[in-house]
Amino acid sequence: MIPNFHDNDLIICLKHFYSLKEGDVILIKTPALGVIIKRIKNIKEKKILIEGDNKEYSSKSYDHEYNIDQVLGKVILKF
Repeated sequence: MIPNFHDNDLIICLKHFYSLKEGDVILIKTPALGVIIKRIKNIKEKKILIEGDNKEYSSKSYDHEYNIDQVLGKVILKF
């Protein structure tokens, strides 16, 4: 998530959130990578697509749809 998030940044996230929208930064549990921090690219019903902030970086995690129940938290603040 460079340039907006770096190693050792502290974040505050909500485990219980009322809504998610495109552009929100989330913690999501993926089968291949474990827990990652990414931005919501698209939401369709109960499925989401994710992306990173570094447009020059590509990841296989961007090619999958994830269930909303895989979202562990919504980031609300970064230190």
